Formats: sequence, C-alpha cells, structure tokens
Amino acid sequence: MIQKLLESIYEEFKKNTTDHLTEQFFIETILNTIYQFLYKEGHPIHTIAIGILRGNTFDMYYRGRLVKKYAEIFGAMSYDTTIAGRACELFKKEDKPYLHLFSRKKIYEEFEKASQELRQIGFEEEAESLKKRAKITVDQGIGSFLLIPLSFGNEIIGIFTISSLKETKSTHILGLNIDRDFIPITQVLGLILYMEKISYNKAEEMGRLLISSIDGKDEYQATHSLNVRTMIDIFIDELSRDKELRERVENIDFKLTVDRIEKLRLAALLHDIGKVFVPSNILRKSDLNKEEILIRKMHSYCTHNILSKSHTLRDIADIASPHHALYFIPVDTKNLDEYTQVETKYISYPFDRVGQEKFTPETQIIALADVLNAIIRARPGRKGLSLSEAMRIIENDDHRFHEGLKDIFLTVVRRVEHNLDKGRYHAKQAEEYRDCLWLDNPNKKKKEEGDMWTDLHMFLEKIDYNTLGIVSIMEWQDSKPLLKKEIMVHDKPIQLTKIQDSHLILSIRDIPKEEGFIWINNLFDSLQSLSFKGKIAVALVGKSGHPANIQKIYNCLVKGLRVIKNEPVHYYLSPKMYKCE
Repeated sequence: MIQKLLESIYEEFKKNTTDHLTEQFFIETILNTIYQFLYKEGHPIHTIAIGILRGNTFDMYYRGRLVKKYAEIFGAMSYDTTIAGRACELFKKEDKPYLHLFSRKKIYEEFEKASQELRQIGFEEEAESLKKRAKITVDQGIGSFLLIPLSFGNEIIGIFTISSLKETKSTHILGLNIDRDFIPITQVLGLILYMEKISYNKAEEMGRLLISSIDGKDEYQATHSLNVRTMIDIFIDELSRDKELRERVENIDFKLTVDRIEKLRLAALLHDIGKVFVPSNILRKSDLNKEEILIRKMHSYCTHNILSKSHTLRDIADIASPHHALYFIPVDTKNLDEYTQVETKYISYPFDRVGQEKFTPETQIIALADVLNAIIRARPGRKGLSLSEAMRIIENDDHRFHEGLKDIFLTVVRRVEHNLDKGRYHAKQAEEYRDCLWLDNPNKKKKEEGDMWTDLHMFLEKIDYNTLGIVSIMEWQDSKPLLKKEIMVHDKPIQLTKIQDSHLILSIRDIPKEEGFIWINNLFDSLQSLSFKGKIAVALVGKSGHPANIQKIYNCLVKGLRVIKNEPVHYYLSPKMYKCE
C-alpha cells in the first residue's frame, strides 16, 4: 500500500506548474492524494488531517467530510488541551506509537480521560470544551478515530489523524492494519514534513536574521520584536483553548486559518524592521523633538518598503506596517493625553490614519502586543511599568484599538497571568511566558551567590545606559591556552571566572552600544590568536534587557554550548539581551 500511495503523491506533485510551493499547497496536496487513494480503494474514510506543531499549537489541515465550519473552528488547536496533544504525550512518555479510539464508546472514554486530567490541573473551561469535542466528533458520523504523532528523531513535528465512518478493532482502521499500513506512511510523512519544515522555516529564519540587524543599533529592539512574536503565540494558543473567545474573534472577521496565523506570526516578528533605517541616536533617545519624532515615525513606511519588495515577505507588508495606526481618528485633539497628541499631530507616513474602513484584525493584534511590550519594558531614561499598569493604560485608550479586540486581548493576558500564578503551565512554557510579560517567578527562591558570582555581578553592575557588556563561557578543558595570560581585546581587559572544573567565564564591559556584534567577533579573534581551538557561548548584557542574575545567564550559556557542540560554528549568541541583577 505504501508504495502505491507514494507513487500517487509523486505523480500529483509532477502536475504542479507553480514556481513557489507554499506549505499550504504542499500539505493539502498530500492530504488530497491520500484521501482520494483510500476513497477509490473503497475504504469507509471520513476525514484525514495533518497538524503541524508550532510552539504550543497545532496548525491543522483537513480533507474529507468534516463540515466546513468545524474545520475552521479546529484550524488551530492547543497542544496541552486537545486529544492530539494527549496522543503526542503518550508517544513521548510511554512510547505508544498511536492513540486509537476504535469505537464511539472509546471516543467518549478517551476524551473524558483527557478532560479529567485537565481538571486536575485547574483547566475547568478547557476540560468542558474537550468533552464537547467528543460529542462533535461522534455527531459528525465518525465511528473510529486514529491519531499518530509525526516525528523525526526525538522531535515531534505534528500529528496525523484519520477517521472512519465505522467502528473497528483496536489494531485496525478502514479494514487495514495500523502497524503494517499506516505507521510506515507516517514515518515517511514525518521525514517529508521535517524537510518541508526546514524549507518553510526559511522565512522565519530570514525574519530573525533581519531583526538581529537592528540589535547592533538598539539591543532593546531585537528582544522587543521577539517578545511581540511570543505574545502573538500566547494569544493564538489561548484562543485555540477557548471556544467562546475564538468565536468572538471570528465575529470580528479573524478566523484561525493556518494561512492567516502564519502571516500574523511573521508580521509580528518583522513589524519594526524599518527601524534599520532610523539613526541609532534617535532610536535610543527618550526625549525627541518634532523633527526626530518624524524621522522615527518613518520606520513604518520603511517596514512596508522592505517587506513589499521581497517575494517571500510581500504578503505580510500590509499587516506589519500599520501597527501604529489609530482605529478611531479623533477630530479634536485638545483633550487627548500628550502621547496621543504627538502621535496624531505629526503625520509622516500613510499608515497613521488607517481608520475603520481599512481595519484588519491582524494589524490590531500586533498593535496591542506591541504597545503592551513597549510599556512594560525598561528603556534608557524610562522605567518599565507593571503588567497591571500597562493593561490599565491600554484599557483606557479610546482611540488606538478596536474595542472588541482590545477586550479579548486583555482577557487573554489576565488569564495567562492567573494561570502562571496557579502554576498551570509546564516549566519551559511558564518561563517563556514570564520572560515575555516581564513577570518574576514568585516560587523561585534566590540562591545565595558565592564570592565568584558576587565579584562578577559587581563587575557587570557598572555597565551604564550608553554601553554594553559581554559574558561568554567556554569548556574548562578548552581554556588551558588562555590560563596565566593577560587577555586584552583592543586594550580592554577580560575578567576571568572559573566555575569549578567545568567552565571558564570571560567578561568585558564598557563597549559602545552600537558595536556589540563587532566586539563579539573581536573577542573570538583575540582568543584564536592565543591558540584557542574551542567554542564559546556569548550573551550581551545591558541596562534594559531581560532581568537575570549572573547564574541564570551562565546556565543559559551552558545550554548554548550544548546546542553548538556538534555544529560547524564557532560561537553561540544568546537571542536574549540580559540585565544583570
């Protein structure tokens, strides 16, 4: 069977005449070919689907008899609160290659079991929603339902599901043996989709490369763009959990289709890419005059200009660019706060006054995430506000946002904050969400720092708003050529700190802000001149990065060294800018 099926998929792709294969076309072609193959063979197939795992959400594609409105509802599904996520967890923890709900009774049982597990960790609404999905599944005429995680090595790529009109045995579906006929198909699919994922992620990688170019001008900006992107992931994840919120968003004309979600994510990452053309001194300055405001505001026009000229990114130009536009355009600006007066007075690009007639939900969602992160972030000359203060400011803004979307967005943020307080996310996800929202971990006890940590902390604490520091580590066995030598990088001494017999930390401070990347290269060149043959992991430290003590920075860099251990690169650069505290 697998040989015939692969031949059918190959023949289908040979018919394609387009120059650019999108992920949507690629996966839908595979699904359509598999569905037609099984249908023509006379099997009682209902629906097949492939979900690509991105972060904590499955982006779902369907083919078959699933009613259109349900396909739209399930266009994005949370990993943590769906039966698909449960199948993947059973695969990872118990090595179960698939989850087979081979009868209607079994469908209700497994959904109930998953629902009970959600209730145990406090997800009452999600548990109730999952129970309802069991009824929806059966009401669609499905008699049996097979879920097979798609993986490559230890990495879960997504989920493959197939449903039948008939009930069956635990080892079969559609009259076919699961181990013999479907597991080999999913193994091939896992490999194909892994390679396709690498190809599809080129746009994302391009985006991250582009925003890293801003980092050399303003270290705040690169982490800001990453945080806005993470906030979008949080928003999509919460909508995929909550049917009521999802329906409210869909009533504002934002359906969670795969294509719209991916464009939203990429646009969020690149919404400020136009700042590469804004002078560094204006990007960092807190008190701008009229001319400087006009120059800074040009970044949205530049963002549109950059993205619209790219074959890969042109589709997101109109989503990313107008994120500063006002939804309600005030006629009288006398009673507005000072910030909004400035924003409405100095018009310098065609995205200031988009208004309701050109409203797009995606742009407003990015605008909400952008403003939230901008308020809670510390900047030179300005202290970041608390999350509750930031939400109050957004809530009281009557001109910038669509009221319905603003209410949904703030509901999501409050819910995430509540779930973090209750410990309802797994550790890695919780850390990512706390970093994005600039929330401290109340359950994390501060460890007493030894003398070596204290000395290093005091060294880095003297960094001011106009300079940066570099913290890098190497394996202890690689450090021998450097010991008992005074290491200088362009007349700046390096402070060395030995961590037991595992690593050596090298620290520099007082380097110009705009030269962070240059000094990382200078550091590595100096090490090589001393016969250093190993690899290093590096982080930039400033006054406006992610708050972290020196031990946390060290632990992150240890992970970075592991990442590049077998890669053909010389150093790992942490994606986060840190503030040592």
